[in-house]
Amino acid sequence: MFKVMMLLKRLPNLSMEQFIALYEANHAPAHVRRQNHMKRYRRYYLRGIPYALDGKETDPQYDLLSQLWFEDKQAYEADLDVIRMMLAGEADDGGQHLIDPSKSSLAFLEVHQTDLPGANREDYKLRSIILLKRRPDITMRAFIDYYETTHAKLGHKYSQMDLYRRHFLHPAPNPLNGKVVEPAYDVATEVCFTDMESRKQRVRISRAHPDVIAIIEADESNFIDKRTRQGSVAETYDSALTVQR
Repeated sequence: MFKVMMLLKRLPNLSMEQFIALYEANHAPAHVRRQNHMKRYRRYYLRGIPYALDGKETDPQYDLLSQLWFEDKQAYEADLDVIRMMLAGEADDGGQHLIDPSKSSLAFLEVHQTDLPGANREDYKLRSIILLKRRPDITMRAFIDYYETTHAKLGHKYSQMDLYRRHFLHPAPNPLNGKVVEPAYDVATEVCFTDMESRKQRVRISRAHPDVIAIIEADESNFIDKRTRQGSVAETYDSALTVQR
């Protein structure tokens, strides 16, 4: 399966509530009507929360991560017209523009997932997206290799999550202008809990064991640019398309 992610920023005159309401009422349905080859279409609307290790809270660089599934790259390229419409923030009925294309990016996805008991469920009450950027002296390949061989194992060992999935973002040509722009982050790590209490329990455990925080902080220093670390909760929507993993 060929997977793509659009990292989108809303126009500044829109509140997050207005943006979600308009996008789900008009834009997402228009994208579904226009597409011919998408197998799945998911939207993650992001709201910033304190980063788990240091408690710092900032706003994500993007407001919406749109994930698209295709059978292969050829199928993706056959749907470039609808991809352009999505990146431009347009609806096919001439509706209101919602997206700032100058602050948006497109990436091809490399997805890794830890085998956890709840990994194939979708009815999570709480979905978090952790956005991270590699250190500037580390290549993307080295970043992915270290994350998967070392850091992901620490996350699995010390966290009580039900789903742990890493979406690595490889910059892709923007169909609007042909330019390849590196996203503000190199990975969108998806962490899910069955309910809010499960996440609160995880936070309580972490705070009760500062040695664990120190271990993970030290490991992040090996490959992550800590200035860009971003925590968020995601309000998630799926369109009624053929679901394939």
